[in-house]
Amino acid sequence: MTDDAQSPNPIKIADVARLAGVSAATVSRVLSRPAMVAEATREVVLQAVQQSGYRMNHAARNLRKQRTGAVVALVPNLGNPFFAKILAGLGRVLEEAGYDLLVGDTLAEGGRRRSLQRFLDPSRADGIVLCDGLVAREELLSGRESRRS
Repeated sequence: MTDDAQSPNPIKIADVARLAGVSAATVSRVLSRPAMVAEATREVVLQAVQQSGYRMNHAARNLRKQRTGAVVALVPNLGNPFFAKILAGLGRVLEEAGYDLLVGDTLAEGGRRRSLQRFLDPSRADGIVLCDGLVAREELLSGRESRRS
C-alpha cells in the first residue's frame, strides 16, 4: 500500500501508530524530530512505517510548516563548468539539510527579470543563491516588491 493519489485508501499516520502500538504524535515525532524519541520506540515506529508502506506527504508537511523545502540557485550560464561545480556542492549541502535545489538560468529565454520575479516569490523557495554578478540590488528589490502587491 502507498500514500499516493492513485490509492483509494492511503496509509495514514494513525494506521502506522496502530501497527506500532504507539500514539500518532509519537509517529509524527519519529518522522520529524527522531532525536526526541527513545531508540527502541524509533525502531518500532520505523519498522511499522516500512511494513505499512507509509510515505510522508512532503507537500502537505511543507504547507503546514509554511515552507517549500527548496532553495533556488540562479546562475547566468548553466553550461559553464564553473557554475556546475558550485551547483553540485550546493546540492550536496542542501540535501544534507533536507532541502531540494532548484536551478534557474538568468540568461535563459525571458532573461534575468523573469527569473528573478518567479524565484523571489516565497511560495516557490525558502531561499535564493544568486550567482549572477550582473544583477543590480534594485532588480532584487523590485522583484520582491512586485510579489507583495
